[in-house]
Amino acid sequence: PPSSPPPPPNAQYFPPGTWERYLRATNHNPIEAHRRLTSTQTWRQTHNMNAALTQPHPTFDVIKRYYPHSFHSTGYHGEPVYYEKPAQINLSALKKEGVSMDQLLHHYAIVTEFLWTHLSPYQNGPSSKGITVLDLEGMRLRDFAGEVVTFVKAAASFTGEHYPERSGRIYVLNAPSFFGVVWRLVKPLVDPVTLAKVCVVDSSSSGDGGGAIRAAL
Repeated sequence: PPSSPPPPPNAQYFPPGTWERYLRATNHNPIEAHRRLTSTQTWRQTHNMNAALTQPHPTFDVIKRYYPHSFHSTGYHGEPVYYEKPAQINLSALKKEGVSMDQLLHHYAIVTEFLWTHLSPYQNGPSSKGITVLDLEGMRLRDFAGEVVTFVKAAASFTGEHYPERSGRIYVLNAPSFFGVVWRLVKPLVDPVTLAKVCVVDSSSSGDGGGAIRAAL
């Protein structure tokens, strides 16, 4: 890879290696890398992310009750593995418990911060990128246009912007029969780098996707 340009002054506020990770995310464009790093610095200050893991989180238990997500084990190369069941996110129940969409997104930011601060605090190598497993069991066609998708898109947006070069592989399990149609419509809107990381796992044990996920996990 090309030699890294010297880090900007605000790189000192991030763990060593962060600047190089932002350079990789921008194809070694120092101007764009600096812009994104500055954007992340502003975002972290706005949301008090440096203290997020030490502050009380009063909605944690209720969010975990109605939003199935967890970390479990690692891939063969030490990648942290994150599991989520989008179809089972009960936003109605969360609203009744007083949890807003902003609070849910802040929770997701805290979870992401915990991952890269404690579970896998690496800036380079296989362990610096995670494996995401999305279980779509129970997903209905109308769910692809509801608030659950709004949440997923918003969460993916800020993690992509402020935690770049963190996604290693994305496995989609138990996709409903109509998913192929939806996926064909969505694929042109997904950037090629992210698209290359997505593997829709065949439900049969002999499917190529099944072999792919076994090879990773």
